[in-house]
Amino acid sequence: MEMTQEEMKQNILDWATDVSVAVESFARDIKFEMKKSTVEADLKEAKSSAKKLIEKIDEYLEFQIHKFKVGDYVTFDIPNKKIAKIERLNGALHGLWYDTESENIKQDIYFGSGNKFRHATATEIEEYKVALTFLKHDRKPFEVKRGDVVYLKGYDKNIFSDSGNIYKKHNFVDGDVVLVKTAEEVNEWLGVSDE
Repeated sequence: MEMTQEEMKQNILDWATDVSVAVESFARDIKFEMKKSTVEADLKEAKSSAKKLIEKIDEYLEFQIHKFKVGDYVTFDIPNKKIAKIERLNGALHGLWYDTESENIKQDIYFGSGNKFRHATATEIEEYKVALTFLKHDRKPFEVKRGDVVYLKGYDKNIFSDSGNIYKKHNFVDGDVVLVKTAEEVNEWLGVSDE
């Protein structure tokens, strides 16, 4: 059975109290110059309690660190938000990282330490997946150009975009607009050269 965070905190408090009592008893024995055997017993108890306290603190800290596995979507916000699906783990998080600020995507490695990383929310995962669809079309995420074909959910139609700036990131993340083909892909399909 796994302990809750509150149970772990209570456990640490109990062990800290034990250490405190043992150290206080030792200090009192030294002050009143009790027998050597009493002082040694108090020291052994303080040492044992301190070891148990350290173990409980380690358990608590381990509990606080997010556990990730291959296939998990993760994010961090330092210095700006990046989202990835973990492809490989070996002391670092390997994946295709999407930077939400610069809207760039690149294969990279980040080292997971402390609470810097967390599991991505459903909205962050959706933004990541949509950003990757643009990458598959050789486009920067959420970049729409004149002549691109987009699907408009509300109209249930594919249309040619006559302007590249009317659809925003949230339109794609919300699923209202989907990039179907870029202008370059349409021209290639039609056999039209760019010249």
